[in-house]
Amino acid sequence: MEDLLKTPEGVVKLRKTLNLCDSFDGKNIDDIRYLAQTLAMNVGGSAQYNVTIDHIVKTMNDPSVGTPLQRVIHDDYVKVLQNTTVDPNQWVRQWIYQLCTSTADFVTSELPNSPFGHNIPVEFWTKQCTQVYGPQINAQTIQKAVDRTVATYGGKRPNITNVV
Repeated sequence: MEDLLKTPEGVVKLRKTLNLCDSFDGKNIDDIRYLAQTLAMNVGGSAQYNVTIDHIVKTMNDPSVGTPLQRVIHDDYVKVLQNTTVDPNQWVRQWIYQLCTSTADFVTSELPNSPFGHNIPVEFWTKQCTQVYGPQINAQTIQKAVDRTVATYGGKRPNITNVV
């Protein structure tokens, strides 16, 4: 993906391959990171939750997620997450809030040989947390929240018994 983003022809090929809108120009770093994160989460989710490739394609083509452009444009995604209207079908806002205020188990990719490139740093997520929930949630508060969660649940060495 990163190689395709280096040239206008590559961007056109990427748009065609992934069925992206013509206005995706491959120049906005947040859009690139959001696209990579979306692809990584869909593929990772398929393994984690035993989801089929057909389901991934269906989800990425689901009009309830927004227009095709909104599905790959980061700013529009943030606007969707900023919507505080109660809607049981919009669980992503609550899930990301949990990530931002408790676990910070963000999907990242910074290794040069990653299939999703190296454009999903943790800073992408901390910035998104601030954009969606306000300046009170930032890198420092996220770290404090993770420290609190680790202290509460014991981190890698939880004090538990009766576990199979």
